[in-house]
Amino acid sequence: MITAIPVRSPARYLGKHLIHADYYSEEETVEGEWVGKGAELLKLGQGQFAEEFAKVGNGDVPHPVQGEAEKLVQRVKENAVSYRDLGISAPKDFSVLAMLGKDERLEEIFKEEVKEAVRELEGFSARRFREGASAHSKEMKITGNLTAAVFIHQSSRLLEPQLHAHVLVANATFDEDENKWFAQESFPMMKASVYVRERFYHRLAHRIEELGYRTHGHSDEGFEIRGIEHLRDRFSSRTAQIEASIRKFRETHGRDPGKDETQRIVLATRDAKLKETTAAEIRQSNLAKLTTEEIGDLAKALEAGKHYSPTPII
Repeated sequence: MITAIPVRSPARYLGKHLIHADYYSEEETVEGEWVGKGAELLKLGQGQFAEEFAKVGNGDVPHPVQGEAEKLVQRVKENAVSYRDLGISAPKDFSVLAMLGKDERLEEIFKEEVKEAVRELEGFSARRFREGASAHSKEMKITGNLTAAVFIHQSSRLLEPQLHAHVLVANATFDEDENKWFAQESFPMMKASVYVRERFYHRLAHRIEELGYRTHGHSDEGFEIRGIEHLRDRFSSRTAQIEASIRKFRETHGRDPGKDETQRIVLATRDAKLKETTAAEIRQSNLAKLTTEEIGDLAKALEAGKHYSPTPII
């Protein structure tokens, strides 16, 4: 799925949720990668990432054409949204095969297809059009560029295998006609995200089929991988946790939560950050949840991967 969370304190968010993640030892870090035409305009990736991330979030970067310093957005409000964190997750079976089976090709495929999804979303990047008679309207103008940083994480907040990406899209987009930066209007992009998500899942399935794995049960929520479908229930605690909170909301209010209310539920059910658990320890802990028979099923599924010689699962 693709979700969006507003980010108002970029430096804090970077350190707490992205580089060190919310999942394991602070000694293990995740590197961000700049993507998008806006990032190319700003020549990002040449300096210290944290400094660039903070400057972009605060709108304090040079004009890509004229060179002099200026704010990315025309009016910077206190506590304004600096980034939007777009979450893109792999299907659960894909994550189990990649993280527990250690077919490292799958994580690379996921990363490549996330960047392709960002390129597709970029085509819908827009700004609010406020000129002339449209000064007070909600009319939008497609700019076709964004500035984003991609972070790949391997685990859910409950330390279960969940390969997912945080795509931090800066609240700025460049209008070539006006030769100016404007605040980004994300509505067209998020509206298109349903279509982009389906294409993302289709490409993931096609690429692992090329490796020899077999997929089925395709839907707008992803797909299943032959031979390990039954393992996902072992690693779906986070989904169950959120669903339980939604049921409680429904019982209390007599209705389903709206989009914003659901987002608050998701945020409220986050577990506290664990600082001493390594990625290797997380994997061993998850493997320990499987029976000997289930580990055999995972090993058998891995044999379908062409030209892949997996290391012993345990």
